[in-house]
Amino acid sequence: MDQQMARACFQGDPTDMHAVLLTIAPPQNDINAALALAAEAGHVDVVGVLLAWGANPSCPHSNALLRACVYDRTTVVRVLLAAGANAKIGEDLPLRAAAQYASKHCINVVQLL
Repeated sequence: MDQQMARACFQGDPTDMHAVLLTIAPPQNDINAALALAAEAGHVDVVGVLLAWGANPSCPHSNALLRACVYDRTTVVRVLLAAGANAKIGEDLPLRAAAQYASKHCINVVQLL
């Protein structure tokens, strides 16, 4: 993933992320990886930009939903689920990960599935 893109994920500025995406036109894999980083960091606005750019909320290689659950990013979990994230993909189910890391709010959200 491009260094500018990674920095935009961690800083959480959706305007910066949009500008980076326009500048570098990253491949789909990088957009999906960026979604996972933004989800982990809890940057819901950046998550929204990446979803608008075609990030796959159910990508099993980056699993943004799992990362959001592990770090108890409840708002991001809701956004990813609304965007069609599959809570039953990957080696670790998001509900199991949320329970393992005591992400109580995310457990409540994922249990609604």
